[in-house]
Amino acid sequence: MYRAIRSKLFPGISPASHLRRRGKPYRTERKTYTKHSEKSIHNRDSVIDERGRFGDYEGDTIYGSVGKGYLVTAIDRKSRFLVAATCKDKSISSINSAFREAFEKLL
Repeated sequence: MYRAIRSKLFPGISPASHLRRRGKPYRTERKTYTKHSEKSIHNRDSVIDERGRFGDYEGDTIYGSVGKGYLVTAIDRKSRFLVAATCKDKSISSINSAFREAFEKLL
């Protein structure tokens, strides 16, 4: 059936008007939204790995379902103290402002 529609055997029926994908090719590669930083977690100082001092925070972003927002967390590696905040989107400016507000509440 599809081959016949693409071969234009039926007058007035075209792939652009009657097929689900409108004649567009299938994509084989997948989109990825992961951003990789220039700094690797494997290249950090040994005192951070050993949890030898306070103030070394490790951050993470947790996202909910579509349109629900994001949760950003920072955990102190030595004391396991958690600082968390919510933000509307994943832009750097909104994440930075959410962290700034969360850390200002501590002072």
